[in-house]
Amino acid sequence: MAESTTKEPVNFGKLPNLKALGQYAKSKRRYEKISIKKLALLVGCSHTSIIEFEKGTGKINLSTAWRILDTLGLINSDAQGIPDWPTSLLTQKG
Repeated sequence: MAESTTKEPVNFGKLPNLKALGQYAKSKRRYEKISIKKLALLVGCSHTSIIEFEKGTGKINLSTAWRILDTLGLINSDAQGIPDWPTSLLTQKG
């Protein structure tokens, strides 16, 4: 029988709370003095998507959220490619 090449999935630990993550992105955007419309242009999405992400409301796909965070310089990965989220953004188990 052939040996399986499937690897164990990466355990990202706790995932960030979406609303807190949006607020974190908003504070970074304001700190960098980037308007919502400018960020939307840089990310390639609508300004409405930025507003909804920052409020933690509406629907946003993962790739758009990732591009927003990456554009703001908030994707700081360690050697394993796991984002280094601030502890305050992580959800509690349970």
